[in-house]
Amino acid sequence: MVQQRIQPVTWVNTDADVLEEATRAYIGRHGLTAFLDEYYNLLGTRPRADFTADNHALARALGLAVPAEALPLTVTREDIFGIVYWAKLVLDRKFLARLFANPAYLPELSVLQRMFLEWHFLAPRNYSWSLVKGRNVLLGWNDVAELHGTDDFAMYTNLMGCTGLFALAPDGSAHMSHYDDDNLNPAQVAALMDFLRRYPGASIHTVGAHAEKMARHLAETRGLRNMLFHVKRIYWETGYWVGFRRREGQFQAVYCELPLTNEYVPSTHYIQYGQWFIYGRFSETYPSADADFREMPFTTYL
Repeated sequence: MVQQRIQPVTWVNTDADVLEEATRAYIGRHGLTAFLDEYYNLLGTRPRADFTADNHALARALGLAVPAEALPLTVTREDIFGIVYWAKLVLDRKFLARLFANPAYLPELSVLQRMFLEWHFLAPRNYSWSLVKGRNVLLGWNDVAELHGTDDFAMYTNLMGCTGLFALAPDGSAHMSHYDDDNLNPAQVAALMDFLRRYPGASIHTVGAHAEKMARHLAETRGLRNMLFHVKRIYWETGYWVGFRRREGQFQAVYCELPLTNEYVPSTHYIQYGQWFIYGRFSETYPSADADFREMPFTTYL
């Protein structure tokens, strides 16, 4: 007779109040980046999830119930995904996005840090979308955004191997894109050229590991000149936040590089589920404070 396997984790449908209380308590004890790592441990792409007395309340609030007497316990990802109620998981992520978007919660967060948290928990699994809040933009993967007029603005994105393009028109309008595909993505080039047709005379900035390669491509195929480029360190070593913004009427281009572990890239490009996966280890790309960003030292591609 085959003995039936007993599932060590069960799914419980806790409400938003329970999740908020557990989230606030965990962040209060360990900090925000630790919370992001714990979410990744429990519901992300690690092969196994570790349940402990310390994360017990948070795990239950996220729907994963383990008997206290069974702790500590390690459970395979397959076992967890076999019981996850995906509709609740999506609703919980939307709730967390609203919690972090509330400026009364963790008021010390910068605009970019708060937008990143909201973006992260609202993003689809392939993180190919952008968050636009007024004149602030956090650009996702394979996307384009534009802002028009002379009011202050901020446009940010985080790059590993992808390429960013930014253009600033004489009338103050701004264009930004973030694309992959050998870093000479035809859609990215087409979007830039469309902006330049509508706003001639715009200054052009290319950023990323292949920024010079893109500038050369634009010069050779589109006849563009006097472009500014900044090259990040090699793909696998760092995350690379770039920001283009106008503050009190003054234009700024800033950047900040963050070291990445070997775990980051496979965790966010996980193929076991058939597609790139947003529930990877995003604590490593959580943005630094504004004070850690510095002016971008551009080189001119003539």
